[in-house]
Amino acid sequence: MVFVNSRSDLFHETVPREFRAEMWDVMREAKRHVFQVLTKRPENIPHMLPPDWGDGYPNVWLGVSGETFSWAQQRGDLLENVPSRVSFLSAEPWLEPRFVGAHQYAELAERFFDWVIVGGESGPKCRPMAMDTARALIRGCEIADVPVFLKQLGGWPDARSHDKAVIDGRTWTEMPSDADARA
Repeated sequence: MVFVNSRSDLFHETVPREFRAEMWDVMREAKRHVFQVLTKRPENIPHMLPPDWGDGYPNVWLGVSGETFSWAQQRGDLLENVPSRVSFLSAEPWLEPRFVGAHQYAELAERFFDWVIVGGESGPKCRPMAMDTARALIRGCEIADVPVFLKQLGGWPDARSHDKAVIDGRTWTEMPSDADARA
């Protein structure tokens, strides 16, 4: 599993076309790896995919960042028509300020995503994750039968990640399976 461009964005306008082409070549050839490509710029995806993308490379997952319900919905809407083996949402940092019901999250997850990653913000000036909205998002994923991965609860200096990322006595480390992913 390879997370592509951890602190950058392959779909940013300033990424040279030649570099992007090299990245696609590596992903196409390295079939034993699964590449997770995350962006905040899904509007750029269609014109920055390789010419042979077709229905997507079987080992490449495309995801969008969505810090709130509204951003997840807007970016999911743009990702919806892009073919990908797995479409995912990185709700990290999850900063939803208002309570949105689990059924609204279920509709969001079911419509747009095969997998959802949730996490709080970390670092010296981090904003706390509202646990009630995180619970509702996780519950919505359960209703929609969309796997969820709780990466961290956030905080400083301890981000409460891995085995410390527990909500209601449970860690959430679900991953999409090939059988569950949209083709």
